[in-house]
Amino acid sequence: MNKALPIKPGMLDRRQVRETLSQGMDYPLIVVSAGPGYGKTQAVARFAAEIEHRVAWLNLSPLDNDTDHFWNSMISALRPELAVLAEKLRKIDFPRTLKEFDDYISIVADALGMSTETILVIDNYSLIEAKPIRTFIERMIQMQLAKLCVILIINKREDEHLGPILFGRDHWEIGADSLCFSGEEVRRLFELHGCPIDDADLTKLMAATEGWPL
Repeated sequence: MNKALPIKPGMLDRRQVRETLSQGMDYPLIVVSAGPGYGKTQAVARFAAEIEHRVAWLNLSPLDNDTDHFWNSMISALRPELAVLAEKLRKIDFPRTLKEFDDYISIVADALGMSTETILVIDNYSLIEAKPIRTFIERMIQMQLAKLCVILIINKREDEHLGPILFGRDHWEIGADSLCFSGEEVRRLFELHGCPIDDADLTKLMAATEGWPL
């Protein structure tokens, strides 16, 4: 397992969500959108841990609105499973011009061409407001590189900056409805934490929480 994946111990294995994510692997872009606390990160991390693809996990923070910080974050995300590519990118700066971006794409395309299928997870994309970084991510996704699937995790589907990424592009979307717990998952969740629940209480809980018992 990739030790860089943000998997928390004691979390429920959610087969239904994994199967939904698996269906999206036929697309170059998967968008996972729901509010904070919906389990987006854990769902994607557990899925990524079980497939044979290489996985780079870019966990963004407000600090990544600075281009230098973002570039270092990108390199760090690639290093665990794409060390050669990370080292090549370490020798160049954040691409600010179209020529520099084309050079970056050539480096990435060459590296991916020599590797197995790769997933790039961009988590907390909603925290990025800086236009240079938004533009860089948009262009990278729009290139639809061979052997690369990008999973974009965002807090809201109506993100105003999402339009340029999705416009006219094949993609797979997973929203809050796909992330909510089924009755059987709620039962297993309670059992996992040593609190078995009977059918009557389960029915009441599902009615009260609409699949969000946490």
